[in-house]
Amino acid sequence: MKAILEFNLDELEDEQRFKRCNKSDDMAFAIWDIVYNTKKRLEYSVENKEINKYETIEIVFDEIYSILNKHNVSIDELTN
Repeated sequence: MKAILEFNLDELEDEQRFKRCNKSDDMAFAIWDIVYNTKKRLEYSVENKEINKYETIEIVFDEIYSILNKHNVSIDELTN
């Protein structure tokens, strides 16, 4: 079975669809990293620290942005 995806890269909407398809592997690996590895890394990074909920949220989102960056996924580029 084969599938051929066709995009008209002169149209902004199709260009966005192309970018998303082209980055799908990177996005999948980033999501896998977030789901399976982040909890342990965050547990180690906050262990024995007294932090409030706002600092915790900041740490979590910094980790997510770091993972997306590591996998070359730019949310702004894929959603504009």
